[in-house]
Amino acid sequence: MGKGKPKIVVVAGPTASGKTDLGVFLAKKFHGEVVNADSRQIYREMDIGTAKPVFSHQPSAISLQGVRHHLFDLARPDKIVTVAEWKRRAVGAIRQILRRKKLPMVVGGTGLYVQALVENLNIPAVPPNPQLRARLEKELKKRGLISLYQKLLKLDPQAIGLVQPNNPRRIIRALEVCLTTRQPFTSQRRKGKPLFEVLEIGLTLPRNKLYRRIDQRVDQQMKQGWVEETKKLLKKYRRALPAMSGIGYGEIAEYLDILSLIRANGSIREKQKILLDETAQKIEYHTHDYARRQLAWFRRDKEIHWVKTKKQAALLVKEFLG
Repeated sequence: MGKGKPKIVVVAGPTASGKTDLGVFLAKKFHGEVVNADSRQIYREMDIGTAKPVFSHQPSAISLQGVRHHLFDLARPDKIVTVAEWKRRAVGAIRQILRRKKLPMVVGGTGLYVQALVENLNIPAVPPNPQLRARLEKELKKRGLISLYQKLLKLDPQAIGLVQPNNPRRIIRALEVCLTTRQPFTSQRRKGKPLFEVLEIGLTLPRNKLYRRIDQRVDQQMKQGWVEETKKLLKKYRRALPAMSGIGYGEIAEYLDILSLIRANGSIREKQKILLDETAQKIEYHTHDYARRQLAWFRRDKEIHWVKTKKQAALLVKEFLG
């Protein structure tokens, strides 16, 4: 795809699979810079819960192990960043990297971001409609996710192959576009001519090993202060914001609600640890499910070269660059 165009490398795969490490390794080996393709890590103030890398900050850039990174901390949690906006920013960052004679490495697990960039999808730049979104969120609470998904399929039957039925954020956005433009969501997403020649690398692990890594990461995030991070966010922002719908933040918000009820009724110490352990376990299970969905999405992309080691990935990049 995109033969003769500027070359870029995409590193995709499920959460906790080691994409960040692989991206940095390849960027150091092939003189590259990293472009973030994670829809959660674009938000400021959400560092622990999104497993954002710890960067060193310079006046004009952020870096990790000496590798420059782009498209992290783009917006406050109360700002909606659409796929169209991310794509526009990603293309801009890639062109800057190419001008510096470096190799752009697009790294992340948000499948729609990767697809939008690789296939140069012409995505409708429909601005968010807060009133309509609030109405849809109210409908979601009242009638449930299945009802909302059925509403989308009535307006756009083709959405069944694009919008996952268990992703409320994507369903609401698709409905927002349909109702605002009065056209099917999928009819407005057409492939353009490729902008780049792309090597897509997928990082895979045995499922039991991936789940262990997820569980270990959740334990570490809890120790790092995920609960406190969530408390701070809830003091400043509405819980219903799309940014707050990421796995973990909702579960911790529920934990804090229950905790306040227990506190009001007396003893808390013996129950708090049990509640926190249950919350961490919920987050782990929900993240396992998310990883399965990510894998299912990426497995549909026949252009992805699946690897298990850094060495395999490096050989692919070396061959791709010629």
